[in-house]
Amino acid sequence: MQDADKEKIKKHYWLYVLKLEQHKYYVGITAKTPERRYEQHRNGYMAAQWTRKYKPLNLFDKKDLGYVTIADAERYENKVVRTYIAKYGYNNVRGGDLSYNAEFVKRFGWYIVKDDWKNVVGVLFLMLTIILLTIMYYMKK
Repeated sequence: MQDADKEKIKKHYWLYVLKLEQHKYYVGITAKTPERRYEQHRNGYMAAQWTRKYKPLNLFDKKDLGYVTIADAERYENKVVRTYIAKYGYNNVRGGDLSYNAEFVKRFGWYIVKDDWKNVVGVLFLMLTIILLTIMYYMKK
């Protein structure tokens, strides 16, 4: 779907929250019923990586979003994901734009994949080293 279409076409959407094994949660949106989508996750059909790794135990919560654009539904989903992260921790909740199946770290208010953060730190260290060496070189002149 093109970005322009995401802001125009309205469908009936639901937000749902699944409680998973090991005290994990998954937040999603669907144009199906939340119960049907829960069964799909349980059966592994079109399941998120997170719900394959941590099996769904039950449909924890649901909210009828009514007729909205998918862009509006996704914005709301991302907001709910962050609400659940604040309550249960950023390594216990996935969904929306934070669906990646890896461990996150929170840095400067952003959630970053832990392995990516190590790369960022390495690049920053190299940049600071280059800057320091450049300053030292020009101070000798």
